Amino acid sequence: NEIKISDCVYIADRVGDVKVARNAGTKMIAVSNETAWETEERMKEADPDIIIKDLSELPAALEKLFKQA
Repeated sequence: NEIKISDCVYIADRVGDVKVARNAGTKMIAVSNETAWETEERMKEADPDIIIKDLSELPAALEKLFKQA
């Protein structure tokens, strides 16, 4: 079984990770909260697919992300 890049999601809290995800061709979920590396404003500027504030939001974000595909 092969894993398709379209089935992969990169989850991180740095602006540079958004660029890495884009270069790899994966979807990107950014985490932005008081413990994240980057501010929410900087993450918005980097334009990830979705921004979440807490990992408890991850299941809903994944569902939304793959419904968009």
